[in-house]
Amino acid sequence: MADLEPANENQWYVLMTLYGEQEGAEVDEELHRRNRAAWNAWACQALPEDERERLIAKGFELPESVSWKNRQEEIKKLHNEEMTRRNDAGFSYPEFPDSTVEIDMRVLRFDLPFVAEKILFPKTVRLQRAGFDREATFCNALFVGAAVFTEAVFREKAIFENAIFENRALFASIRFEEEALFQWAAFSDKAVFRNAIFGSNAGFQNTNFRCFVDFASAEFSENATFFDCKFMGSVSFHRVGFHGFAYFQEAKFGTQGNHAVIDFSQSQFLHSAGFYHAHFYGSYPEFSGAELSDFMDFSAEPAHWPTVVPEPKDAKVSCGVIRHAMGRQGKPEEEHFFFRREMGFATQIGGVWQRLPYCLFRSFSDFGYSIERPVSWLFWLWLVVGIFAFFLPSPALRNCWHDWIVLVRSLALSFSNIFNFLGLTKTYFDVAKDIPAGWQQLLAGIQSVAGVVFLFFLGLGLRTRFRLR
Repeated sequence: MADLEPANENQWYVLMTLYGEQEGAEVDEELHRRNRAAWNAWACQALPEDERERLIAKGFELPESVSWKNRQEEIKKLHNEEMTRRNDAGFSYPEFPDSTVEIDMRVLRFDLPFVAEKILFPKTVRLQRAGFDREATFCNALFVGAAVFTEAVFREKAIFENAIFENRALFASIRFEEEALFQWAAFSDKAVFRNAIFGSNAGFQNTNFRCFVDFASAEFSENATFFDCKFMGSVSFHRVGFHGFAYFQEAKFGTQGNHAVIDFSQSQFLHSAGFYHAHFYGSYPEFSGAELSDFMDFSAEPAHWPTVVPEPKDAKVSCGVIRHAMGRQGKPEEEHFFFRREMGFATQIGGVWQRLPYCLFRSFSDFGYSIERPVSWLFWLWLVVGIFAFFLPSPALRNCWHDWIVLVRSLALSFSNIFNFLGLTKTYFDVAKDIPAGWQQLLAGIQSVAGVVFLFFLGLGLRTRFRLR
């Protein structure tokens, strides 16, 4: 930090703290109110009136449009005096900041609490490699231009709650040594946290990302909380290290009809990770090469997962990885849910003959989960064959169409064919007499084979539903 420049040599910082710097453990609200009023009056001078009205409509507090005209001479005079007072005798006053150019606070050292609550940044603000020795708060700040914090270091708590980023937000290679709080913040353009280091808890509860988010190669040393976070675009957690708890409960990934990329490939979940009630609207998360914890939590509810995806092969792999994680934890219900999803995507991969077995498996038994489907197939196999193969062609019907004894006997014969392993056909029926025609015998043989298949699927469904958990 020795190569950093003193903050009081920077004209933008002095303007932001025109009436005095924060020095105590608690924020002096009255002092900050005066500082904020002067800064926002300066920041608004170049805003078109329609832009000003738009920001006010979003709930941001801005001074009257004539505020700068009324105060500019006072503020410019005080700014010159403050910069001269805060620096050595040989210090040369640079110039008063121009509100139409970028706000340049690069490579500065802020050794006192930094308070930018409800501050308007009308242009790009550059804080690359800045060092914040004390707590820094950007609560409810509005970044109209890009916010560039690349390689900055926050030694104490960094608070961005309810901050609004209307342009790019660049936090690449940043280091948060204490808590980093972004609850309820809103990102509208690209948000980059690549290679960021979170040395303590990271809070992104209810954060709204309307853009691409890049956390690739970031490190979360303690808890990472993304509870009810909204990722409306693609998101990359590629090669991220989660060393503490990772909370993604009730997070929303993508939007309806938007097949965003959700990349957790090669990430490490070294502690428990919760995705319970997380919604994946257009894509499945990619976990290829990831190290998943034995305490992973996913919702086994169809409403939380998409059924139509652009790349079924990738979705199949993702479901397989999650299924394996659920199996290691002894969660059979969740495991079979993702198995069914995995098999469902297999029906969309390859040629007709490659997909056909999976399609039949789904139709007959819902991939070994359903009890109703095989029972239904057995019922119709019994009824249709019994009536159309054994009852209607029966010679006894020539004498009596409504002979219920013939009907019962035909249905009983059909039943015995399905359950022929019980030996009912040999015991109660004369096959040569009761099935005289060759086509009837062929159909009876097919019925017997199909019955075994459906009974197998029925047993599979019963086992899946009632096995010990």
